[in-house]
Amino acid sequence: MNDALMKRMEEIRTRYIRALPDRLEGIDVLVRAVVGGGEPAACQQLFTELHNLGGTASTHDLAGIGGTAEEMAELIRPFRRIGNPPRPVKDGLALLAQDLGRESRKLQKA
Repeated sequence: MNDALMKRMEEIRTRYIRALPDRLEGIDVLVRAVVGGGEPAACQQLFTELHNLGGTASTHDLAGIGGTAEEMAELIRPFRRIGNPPRPVKDGLALLAQDLGRESRKLQKA
């Protein structure tokens, strides 16, 4: 790849990483809504956000964030329309959300 293209790709990745904390905060709000009450709309929206984050993070070579987001999406996939996953699924979501936060903080320090 030429230098100009590499530079542009790095700029896009940097912007993406800077925007991650806000994006993950939105996901955290949805996780709390699903864990707290299992609202059907929140569960579907959380699934969509996690699915999208999994794909875009992987595109930007952020395997830790992408993999965790994909794992969370698969965890709630069967419940996304009914919105009330069982307690073990809710607990798993909460733990994986903490992992996402840790991964994001590592990136912000780098």
